[in-house]
Amino acid sequence: MGNESDILKETINELLEIANRDGIVTPEEKDIIKQVEIDADSYLVMLAEANDDGIISDEEKLRLQELKELIKDRADLIAGLDGKIEDDERRLLEKLTELLTKYYSK
Repeated sequence: MGNESDILKETINELLEIANRDGIVTPEEKDIIKQVEIDADSYLVMLAEANDDGIISDEEKLRLQELKELIKDRADLIAGLDGKIEDDERRLLEKLTELLTKYYSK
């Protein structure tokens, strides 16, 4: 995949595809996707800054890993705000985990 903008678009498109499989994107699914979009954008900005000098330091790697974990944690938190995680939300969270591994592996 090309640049950061393409990665973010692909991430959101794949999440929307999962959310829309049953024909309904619930408010919770929308909230999860919106938060992922915000957090993933922050990750990609941080990644671009880390790559500015051509070397990602150990400290930068650690910060990127922490931010990646934060993306997942916030999505989990939003999914569980109503006290339960529905099957649709669970599939969305599973897809997010897959995408974080696929596109956000620095």
